[in-house]
Parts: sequence; C-alpha cells; structure tokens
Amino acid sequence: MWNFSRLDSLTLAVFFNKQKTALVSVILMYTYTVVAYYFLYVFSSKMSEFEFFSSNTFIDRFVANHSIIITGVNQKLSTALAARKVKKVFDYRYRDEGPKVVSCNAYHKTKNV
Repeated sequence: MWNFSRLDSLTLAVFFNKQKTALVSVILMYTYTVVAYYFLYVFSSKMSEFEFFSSNTFIDRFVANHSIIITGVNQKLSTALAARKVKKVFDYRYRDEGPKVVSCNAYHKTKNV
C-alpha cells in the first residue's frame, strides 16, 4: 500500500552519504552563516549610531522648533494683556489660513531668575 523506501532516499542521511552533495551542503551552510553575520554586523553598526530620545526630549525639541520670542512689547501692559494682544496680531495676520497660534505667553524681563 505505502512505499516508504522511496521516502528514505530523500533523507539527510542518504544525502550526506554522497561526497559531492555533502560538500555542497557544508559550503552552503558556511556561506549562509557568513552572510548572516555580515548583515548582523551592518545592522548593529547602524543601530549603534541611532539615538533613542525620550518623549520629553522630543516634545521639548518640537516646542523649541515651533516657538518664537518677541521682544519690545510695551512693558507697561500686564502679562495677560500683552499675551492677548500678541495673539490677536498673529490671529489677524494668518486669519485666512486657520488658527496658527496654539498658545501665547508673556513674561516680564527680570534681573533675578
């Protein structure tokens, strides 16, 4: 019913009994190993240059890249009123493009921080 003698000819034991096929398999095994180590070396060298930033660092850099500092605002205004007036200027200037100002803060210049 079942002919298992044919399946036995496909096993590795029969494959390694032949000199040429055993040599080819050993050469391929070493070739694959060398290629795999090469790819791991390239990957690890690229990963050693990569820096992981914390989420706080990312947020700080994002805010710093999207912030402006305006000087010369009337110092007689309160900080809240100065912030509202500066925001109003930007809202008016970019009125056709939608809201651009996320927040506006004003601070008085101090000598001792």
